[in-house]
Order: sequence, then structure tokens, then C-alpha cells
Amino acid sequence: MAQNRSFKDYAANRFYSELYPAVSDFLEQNHSDLNASSRLVRTIESGYLG
Repeated sequence: MAQNRSFKDYAANRFYSELYPAVSDFLEQNHSDLNASSRLVRTIESGYLG
């Protein structure tokens, strides 16, 4: 029996192995140019216990 799937689901399943590395590399190389916030800490410059 055929399943009803959206094109988004089809594309995500079919092209995941090609899209994820490309998007991941792009985000790593251009993260400072994007106007987006993130809670991910890329570098720790200093720290202290108060």
C-alpha cells in the first residue's frame, strides 16, 4: 500500500547524506556572517569561578 508523504519528507530522506555535510560545512565556514543567534559556544576565551 502506498504511503502519503510530503515532498519535504521525501527530499529529506532521499538527499540527507548529500545535504547535511554541505550545509554543515557552509555553517561552520560562514557562521560569523549569518544574522542568527545560537547557544553553542564555539570558543572559550576565559573563565573563572566566582
